[in-house]
Amino acid sequence: MDHQGSVAQPSPLIPAGAEDPAVVPAISGDPSVLGRQLVAAERAIRAPGTSRSRLLAAARTAQVAYGRIGRHPGWSATVLKVVPASLRANVTANLRARRELEAIPNSAPKNLLPAWRIQAPAPAGRLLTWYRAASARFGVEWQYLAAVNLIETTFGKIHGLSAAGAQGPMQFIPATWAEYGAGGDINDPHDAIFAAARYLAVRGFARGEVAGALYAYNPTVHYVNAVKAIASVLAADPRSFAGYYRWDVYYPTSSGVLLLPRGFDQRHHTSAAEYARAHPERVVH
Repeated sequence: MDHQGSVAQPSPLIPAGAEDPAVVPAISGDPSVLGRQLVAAERAIRAPGTSRSRLLAAARTAQVAYGRIGRHPGWSATVLKVVPASLRANVTANLRARRELEAIPNSAPKNLLPAWRIQAPAPAGRLLTWYRAASARFGVEWQYLAAVNLIETTFGKIHGLSAAGAQGPMQFIPATWAEYGAGGDINDPHDAIFAAARYLAVRGFARGEVAGALYAYNPTVHYVNAVKAIASVLAADPRSFAGYYRWDVYYPTSSGVLLLPRGFDQRHHTSAAEYARAHPERVVH
């Protein structure tokens, strides 16, 4: 029986110390065990009785699990065998989003870390209020705005330029911001969310041309598919936002996928290899 809706009980499948935001959760390399860890994490995220620390541990565990499965596509069938029917659609969508994001070409140098600052995002309640207000005004479902915000900057945790020169929590290039920012601050999450909704609406979202609008935002079908997958999870179960909101910033390099925790602050590009040697606990294995 699936007790997904009951009050969460601590699960030994969620790694001890997974709530530590400076360390990658120590999840299993066995796909069967990993699948059970993912299920435990997703259930904890959705259960109303989960404590804050447990919710953080569950969200971080789920994120790393999706990343690991995404890098080992042959594990998907084994993992999905242990996923209950109540979670299967959401797990499948998250795995699809992970695969699509990893397929997007990235011109950034693989041996260097970006000149970013990682900070806390705006409070979750405010973000949800802004998504819904922008949705009501422009006809862009809030789940898509949240999915874009997650993919672009992990809800505004990333402060710094992208490889293409985009900036702010919704990643606008200055020329596009000048047209759609309505005189606001490109780095302000409220203004950026409304600008993104305005842009997507003008590009056809409000007329039902969802894929075309998303493609205009980032011209790759992989991006479109990833946004749609995450939005589908949020639409099916809005409680999943609590998990996504607690996801971390991970950066793929030639020295491995590296966790950039809150407090990471680099003014210039730095060596990924040196960072990995100095912080082995932040390297995804």
